[in-house]
Amino acid sequence: MNINKSDLDYLDDRIHSLLPPQYQHCYGSVSPNSMGSATLVFDPDGRVAWDRIWTTFCDLGLAGGPPHRGQLLEETLPTGNEAEAQKRKPVAEELQRGIRLTTGLVAKPFSSDEWIWVECDCLAEATWLQFAVVAENVSARREGKGLLLPVGEYFKDTKEIKNIVVALAKSWHYWSGHLTGSQKRAFQDVEIVEPAGKEWFQDHSREYAKSLSGLIKEIRESLDWPIVSNRYFGWLGIECPDPMVAGWLMRAVVIEGVQVRREETMLYLPVSSGGVGEAPSKVGRVFRRALDLWQFASRQQRL
Repeated sequence: MNINKSDLDYLDDRIHSLLPPQYQHCYGSVSPNSMGSATLVFDPDGRVAWDRIWTTFCDLGLAGGPPHRGQLLEETLPTGNEAEAQKRKPVAEELQRGIRLTTGLVAKPFSSDEWIWVECDCLAEATWLQFAVVAENVSARREGKGLLLPVGEYFKDTKEIKNIVVALAKSWHYWSGHLTGSQKRAFQDVEIVEPAGKEWFQDHSREYAKSLSGLIKEIRESLDWPIVSNRYFGWLGIECPDPMVAGWLMRAVVIEGVQVRREETMLYLPVSSGGVGEAPSKVGRVFRRALDLWQFASRQQRL
């Protein structure tokens, strides 16, 4: 693929439409290192005082900063068991309370017990928050103009509940206080390529295997970096030379509406339930172009 300076300028313009202004023209200056995990504070009733924990946040994972979780908090499946479903109710209630205290957003029970639904002001907000929360390594999906976040009966307030509350609070902090009006409006009609869901897989295992093998073939035609295909359902991992490269490629992929995330040097691309059998797939095309852009930018820096 022929890449020139105008292609990098186009990449800059698209990134400007996605990320807060402080992340513009800063491919190499966003720190991938975390500020450390905040200590939980408890109120007189022994409940977590979610609104008294954070005064600031690390750089956005979506911008190449440190994701809140080191590994993906995966979505859960419907229990199909009343006893297990009952165990999820207090988890959902605590998530709703934490989200309200940290963002002011209203979270409600969803029709199936593996999710809660967070009401957003508009579709654009739900879309941008989905990108940003997933980049913090917390699973998220959209339903209407709301955001779905996972619920599991084993979730603890010191771990998974905290992870979800922080990932959303961090993302909403940047959405509400740092994005411009024009940036927000740009997400009103964005179509997202996201990983296949576990529930979908139960009836479509062959289609999923075809999508996965096709994406692996496309990636291996482009480079010889190590690939991990069986660590997470719905995600294909590509081992990058260092975290900065993974962050660079992440920004170049996400501007095309493809969900992407990072774990240290591992860049994860979605294995989608849509477009099975396409040759080449959108994810493969987008990643190859991102790789070409990165290689061109690297050569330019050496000149």
